[in-house]
Amino acid sequence: MAEAVKILVKLLLKGTSTAFVGDLANFVVGCSFVLPATIIYHIKKSKKTALFGCIAGTLTIAVVGTLFNAVYLLPKFAELYGMPMEAIIAAGTKIHSGVNNIMTFVIICVGPLNLIKGLAVSLVTMLIYHPLRPILKKNI
Repeated sequence: MAEAVKILVKLLLKGTSTAFVGDLANFVVGCSFVLPATIIYHIKKSKKTALFGCIAGTLTIAVVGTLFNAVYLLPKFAELYGMPMEAIIAAGTKIHSGVNNIMTFVIICVGPLNLIKGLAVSLVTMLIYHPLRPILKKNI
């Protein structure tokens, strides 16, 4: 629900600049972190399972985000902005010589960014959850 509300608020305040493609990607990738982390944490609520849940969420966001980029997001952006996939792959090749198709592009160029995002979200979660816990518990 938090991911859906986040996207809806963003759409209401700023609209979409990507014909909802980026908004859908934001929702899917966000849920790919939140769902495994939440499920694991609810099995046994402890700092250890919260950390394990964040690790699982980070790995899931990397896999789902990478695959989603390859299968849906990059092809849709290429179509939306009239940019051939070959141009996107060529840009990736300039960054890393191992990029020669869409899968190597997302694995080398997008995957690490998804890992960094997952690690950043995990760090923020671990830092702010405990102080916010009394407020969250009170409202449940």
